[in-house]
Amino acid sequence: AFTEDLLNLHFAEGTCDVIMGVPDGFEKGLNTITYYQSPYVLAYRADAGFEIDDMDDPDLANLKLGVQGLGIPPHEALRQRRLIDRVARIYGGEEGQDRLGVMLRDVESGAIDIGFGWGPVIAYYAARSQVDLVVKPVEPAFDFPSIFQYIPMTMAVRRDDIAMQERLNRAIVARWDDIQAALREYDVPLIDM
Repeated sequence: AFTEDLLNLHFAEGTCDVIMGVPDGFEKGLNTITYYQSPYVLAYRADAGFEIDDMDDPDLANLKLGVQGLGIPPHEALRQRRLIDRVARIYGGEEGQDRLGVMLRDVESGAIDIGFGWGPVIAYYAARSQVDLVVKPVEPAFDFPSIFQYIPMTMAVRRDDIAMQERLNRAIVARWDDIQAALREYDVPLIDM
């Protein structure tokens, strides 16, 4: 998991050379080229009796919502639309590493109507759910002034390791199709780059 210990104890001290799945613009290292781009998503039961296509859907004003964490792009989009009072639960640290699994189980059980979170994890759990779930990218993908509902993902190396960055960039290009196939195998929602 991407934690402060990983950064401070392993990456900075040199016992870890590469961190996978790092958002582009990571400030504590050098990013490789983007190897996938994925959206934040919303998830709800297929039998819920409603269909949500975007954040401006009037049905959102009458539903119980759950959000992966404070300040993530879907949370900001709800706040901007004055729907923050519809957020029944913020899934944060108390659930531990499984917070998105807990959120999806709450969607399955009906404790919340819609869950908003990071696409790769939500889609992975939803594909393995015993309940038929709808998973859609949060739309619009961009809200003013600067809310992007997707993240370009890279690998990161230490700031001075330009040689490793270049080797990884060449490897990403050479193995592009294999990387994309692995992402599809794990049901990662992808946005064309």
